[in-house]
Amino acid sequence: MALNTTNAMIRTRLIVLFLTTAWLALAGLSSAISHFANILQDRVKSDLANANASVLDITFENLMKDVLEGMVVVALLSAMFAIFGSILVIYPSQLQENCAYGLDYGCIQVVLSLVVVCAGSYFASRVHGYQTSFEYFDRADQFPYYKIMYYGAVGEAAFGSLVVFIALAWVFVPEWARSLAKGPSRPKSQRGLSKYFSRLWLREGMRQETL
Repeated sequence: MALNTTNAMIRTRLIVLFLTTAWLALAGLSSAISHFANILQDRVKSDLANANASVLDITFENLMKDVLEGMVVVALLSAMFAIFGSILVIYPSQLQENCAYGLDYGCIQVVLSLVVVCAGSYFASRVHGYQTSFEYFDRADQFPYYKIMYYGAVGEAAFGSLVVFIALAWVFVPEWARSLAKGPSRPKSQRGLSKYFSRLWLREGMRQETL
């Protein structure tokens, strides 16, 4: 029993460690996207000072402002959740002594993953329509701002969806597997008939042996 508990604790620590690393990577990606959005926003502001500024430039500036603020929020939430996961990895006794920590960890992760899915999908759809503006404002250094922001947002949405899917599978698949292992339930009448015929077959076999 103690060996099974130790193995289960090791598996739990490895899972939490993997998820913590993934959330730290997500926080780093969100920070990078917000940094690039800040750079493009400054370039748009300098372009707005010219007389040739258009309505598209103002719209693009508002887009970069939204991306900056949204990705900063995602980065902060991801970093805070990664810190929580790091504490659980360093002090695994908290998971063993108090199951509420594990439940809180799973619930917060699902909610945060849904937030990441919504944010990634929203910003990917918003950024996708301004590829020409990206090409115009990154002409100075030819840095792929558009690809990083667009595919980064798509990656965040995919990561959030994967975490939600794994969490749901973690909850429902064991119940489904146990139900398959038990086999289909039969009515009591069928179970009674099976017992009756098995006894009858056994009695007939014993009678033939005596003869």
